[in-house]
Amino acid sequence: MNNTIPTIRFHEFVDEVVALYNGPHKRSKTLAKVCQVLAEIEELCSTPEDLTPATIGRWLALHAGRAPSTRKSLLSTLRAICSYGQFRGYLTSPFAFRDVHGWIPADELVTEPFRRNRSAEEIAAVLHQADVEADAGEWIAGRLRALVYLLAFTGMHDREARGLRIIDVDTLAREIHIRSHARRRLKTGARAARVPIPDPLASVLAGWVPRTGCEWLIPGSRRLGPWTGGPPGYRPLDRVRKLGERAGVAGLTILAFRHTFGTLSEGWGLGELELQRILRHARPTTQQHYRHHDAAMLRTAAAKVRFPAHSPPLPGAEGTPPMERRA
Repeated sequence: MNNTIPTIRFHEFVDEVVALYNGPHKRSKTLAKVCQVLAEIEELCSTPEDLTPATIGRWLALHAGRAPSTRKSLLSTLRAICSYGQFRGYLTSPFAFRDVHGWIPADELVTEPFRRNRSAEEIAAVLHQADVEADAGEWIAGRLRALVYLLAFTGMHDREARGLRIIDVDTLAREIHIRSHARRRLKTGARAARVPIPDPLASVLAGWVPRTGCEWLIPGSRRLGPWTGGPPGYRPLDRVRKLGERAGVAGLTILAFRHTFGTLSEGWGLGELELQRILRHARPTTQQHYRHHDAAMLRTAAAKVRFPAHSPPLPGAEGTPPMERRA
C-alpha cells in the first residue's frame, strides 16, 4: 500500500477547491471568502504540503490588524479547505494540531461587538410584545409575530424562515419542511430537513397561515414573494430591532434567536445530537459557535447540586473508633 502524499502545485489545489465551491449549490459569499483565503495562503505555499501550523501562524501575523471575528471566520473557511485537502490526501490538516479557537486569544473572543445571544427573559419579553401588537389585528404586526416565533422556537436561519412557503408547514405532523426552491437556496445539503413545531409556535401559525393571502409564509407587503427587504426602517432586521426596543431589549438582531436557542438548549434538556438535528449542523463541533455563557442557566443548574444532609461519618474516618473485632 502506497502511503505517500500526492504532490501537486498549490495553484492546482486552488483550482480544485474553487471548482468545488463554484456552483449553484453554494452561495457567492462563501465562494468569495474561499478565494480570499486561498489567494492569501498561496503567497506562503508552493504545494499543499506546505500548509502547516507554522504557515497559519505566518498568515495571521501578516494580517494582525483584522478583527477577531474576521480572523475566526477566515480560519473556519481555511479549516474546511484543509479538511478537503486531507480527504484528497494532499496534506495533513494543521487544525489537528490547533483548532480555530486556539489561534485567537481567549480575551479577544470574549470581547464581541454585540451580544450574540439573549437571556430567556429577554426573548420572552420580545415574544410578549409581538403578541400585544399582533392582537390589535394589523397584518404587518401578525407577520412580524410569525417571524419572531419561527426564529425563537426553531432556531432556524433568517433566510430559511423568510423563505418558507405554506406547503412547507405540515400542521398535522407538526413539522416544518426546510428545503431549497427557486427563491431560496440552502447553504448546504445538511440544512434540508424537517424540524418540529412546538406548541406555542403551532398556535401562532394556526392563526397566521389563513391571513397570509399567498403561497409564502412570511410574504412581502405586496404578497408577491417572500419578505426579503424593503426601504430602511422596514426591512426584516429593522423591524425586529425596533420590536426589541419596544420590548426593552436594545440591540436585538435576527441571528440572536439562533444563538439563544443553541445556548439555552442544554437547560431545556436537549442533548448534543438532538441540537445538531434541529439546528442542522453538518458536525457537532459547529454548534459550539452557538453556545454562550448564560449566568441564569448555570445558576439553575448549580441549584441542583445536593449532598446528603447530616450523614453519619464513614467507618474508619478520622475521629471515628474502628469497629471492634468479634472473638
